Amino acid sequence: MITNTASQPLQSNRVADAYGANIGANANSKTEQLAKNVVTDSTSKKQADTAKSDDIKLSPRAQRAEKIKLMAEDFFSNGQFGLDDLPKLVSRLKKDGILSDSQVDRLAQAGIKADTKVTNKTELSSFIKQQSATIAKENPKSPLLDMLSEADKVLKNMEDSHSPVLSQRATRVTAQLADYLKSHPDMPQEVKSQWQGLHSVMKVASSMGSNQQASGQLSSYLALARR
Repeated sequence: MITNTASQPLQSNRVADAYGANIGANANSKTEQLAKNVVTDSTSKKQADTAKSDDIKLSPRAQRAEKIKLMAEDFFSNGQFGLDDLPKLVSRLKKDGILSDSQVDRLAQAGIKADTKVTNKTELSSFIKQQSATIAKENPKSPLLDMLSEADKVLKNMEDSHSPVLSQRATRVTAQLADYLKSHPDMPQEVKSQWQGLHSVMKVASSMGSNQQASGQLSSYLALARR
């Protein structure tokens, strides 16, 4: 009896120690699991944020806007865009997919082609300044001054040519230039070619708007459907 009684506290201590050890082990295990969960949640959040960021970067609209921005930097940032750059511009827009095939075809029908050789190196910004000064002396209230001012704004903001606002401005100037050329058939050929070049660039700019792009794609789909 004495032996059994003496052994009970020892057994109780061992049982307590065992339970204590298990409790400590369970606590450590839970802590480690919680830490793993935190790391996993953090990693998942970062991956989700990265995926979301990639989706934004890879969206067609963002890609198109970025291509137009790079095009504007290459052709218009220094204000020295010349008439001889027009074919190269059309080729670039076609290569980058900014203009649809049907839009390029319509430009070609209007005489604006990617493979046309142009020797006239007239800078359009200089042409606009020169014509504006000449017209202002003859008639300070001439509507041509507003038209040339609008054309200048289009050239200086070609990085925004995908926007409806700039596209509509370019479309308006294109129509005004077409009317002007029709009403002055006898102007010297050299001057006429410069006005026609400005008209062509405005026509290209008007075709780059997102609404025009959608219309061009629709025309392509309709053409395919008729085959």
